[in-house]
Amino acid sequence: MSEEKSSYEILQDFAKKTNRQIEFKEQAYPSTIIHPIIYHIRTLYISESTANDCYYACFQDSRRDTHDLLFSGVFFPLPEIFSGNASIREKDFIDKINGVFRKPKVRTGSLRFDSKAVIKTNDPPMAQRVFGQRRLQDVILKALTLYEGLIISVNDYDVNFIPSLKGKPQFGLVTTQEWILDGSLIEKLFSLSRSLQTHLLTNH
Repeated sequence: MSEEKSSYEILQDFAKKTNRQIEFKEQAYPSTIIHPIIYHIRTLYISESTANDCYYACFQDSRRDTHDLLFSGVFFPLPEIFSGNASIREKDFIDKINGVFRKPKVRTGSLRFDSKAVIKTNDPPMAQRVFGQRRLQDVILKALTLYEGLIISVNDYDVNFIPSLKGKPQFGLVTTQEWILDGSLIEKLFSLSRSLQTHLLTNH
């Protein structure tokens, strides 16, 4: 009976099959007698192509206790004007109940978009400016229905382990539930990222 493949091996097969470069690193935290458990940081990224600065990235830090202790998704760089942080997720039942009693902090002005998505940001003017575009909203709403729990992110996850994204503003289609291993889903995220790049970079 053959052993089940690891996440890295599955993604390595995907990269090889699609003729893409993959980089993987695993680093252990030092252990002590008092703290004998060995924690690891694991990072992985796959370049979409040599012609496009877009990456499928995975991260896991077993010692962290924050929202970004584990994530995976597709990321690409943004112009320097995107300095704030923002995240968008699909609106759920609790949000709709709360919406009866209080208004959301950020609205784009589109009833269709605002009724389906929740924006959290430390820079409301930036979020309204960026996410107020109708065509961009259409792509975002399509992305949110592609994978349950998907988050649209601006500068909300640390992907400095990817050299060409280090220190740069970045846009991401992210999940914090698992490393996405489905190659067809990764390809769909790459495709949506190309559309998002087009709308974001041509309008700023």
